[in-house]
Amino acid sequence: MSGGLDLLSIDDVEVPCIIGVYPEERGAPQPLVVSLRLALDTRRAAHDEQLALTVDYARLLGAVRFVLQQGAFLLIETAAEVVAATVLASVDLTDSVTVTVKKPRALGGNGLPSLTITRHRDASQSLWTFPFGVVEVLHKTQALGMYRLGLRARGAVRFAADVRCFAVDDNRQGHDEGELRRVDNATDASRSWLLAARPPLRLDGFSAG
Repeated sequence: MSGGLDLLSIDDVEVPCIIGVYPEERGAPQPLVVSLRLALDTRRAAHDEQLALTVDYARLLGAVRFVLQQGAFLLIETAAEVVAATVLASVDLTDSVTVTVKKPRALGGNGLPSLTITRHRDASQSLWTFPFGVVEVLHKTQALGMYRLGLRARGAVRFAADVRCFAVDDNRQGHDEGELRRVDNATDASRSWLLAARPPLRLDGFSAG
């Protein structure tokens, strides 16, 4: 923490998800325990008492749960990286996040594997700009693509294949809309979705609706 910033912490959030490399781990969810540390200036929020000036914990954790459950990652290293990317894409008020991921069942109770990483906002992160809005690439391999879609007011987007969509702004904790080929923003404000695609979508996998 530097420059007089405050530290906002969210500790020990349990997320059931597929995680691990062994066959028995691929067949059923197990808990990951996630903690977040965000460096930000909370003085304006404290003065004005406006949630928009700080972090909406419930919405952020909804996004974290979605990427972990849809990712079904092999390693906690990957899980931590994607969580960090999701937080930085979701919270404009911070330029850095520390993520701790624990895997309680990994050693059958004989020890607790834990990984802590700190990541900073990277200007070189892949951001695709379209007439309907922007798409930020959070994670991409040959098998999986995870994205954050920012859709302009009254905008719509079509996908080249079925994509799992999570409406970040839909309610207090967000809403998993299932697999869709099209997303519409019927409001007069920009809105955000998280997307999970298997296989990943390319730049030409998005088109104006």
